[in-house]
Amino acid sequence: MKKAICFIMSIIILITVNLAFAVTLGEKNALESAKNYLSIMNFSYNGLCSQLEYEGYSKSECIYAADNCGADWFDQAVGSAKKYLELMAFSKQGLIEQLEYEGYTKEQADYGAAIAYGESATKPNSTKGISSTSTKQENAQKNDVPKTVEITGSKIDFSELSFDELQDLYDQIKQELLNTYGWQDTSSSSK
Repeated sequence: MKKAICFIMSIIILITVNLAFAVTLGEKNALESAKNYLSIMNFSYNGLCSQLEYEGYSKSECIYAADNCGADWFDQAVGSAKKYLELMAFSKQGLIEQLEYEGYTKEQADYGAAIAYGESATKPNSTKGISSTSTKQENAQKNDVPKTVEITGSKIDFSELSFDELQDLYDQIKQELLNTYGWQDTSSSSK
């Protein structure tokens, strides 16, 4: 009986995790628009979200697109800084302020201006363009996101987990099901 309950809970978790990874058409289109914009010009995380919102995407679709477009926001800051210097003269401090005005974080703006000015700069470890107003993303960046999920009753709350943590959980559950029940993973086999 205990194995049956464990099996049922595993299936529920797998279904929930799969639903958490379900991408809506709006998110898919916002992501495609984000990639198109980034292929022709540089944006900060916030700047890209604002542009997508201007195009009519919802705030959640914009955040999804900015989070998943694969942009390195420090490199975007460098590209923006270089473009500004091609167009007009800026002091380094003025360039930093302009980049911050465009939505880059202080760290991204400092890095972008330094590289554009031909200075040696080390890219910080985090390459995510996390919005300074996004509490959940800030907490994830500070490693405040819980590493475990408590199951109470039949409700499972994944809202505090990052995408990477959900993916890890999914992979662990999938591996446990494969090991426990002798299932075979057919998702990666070629036909």
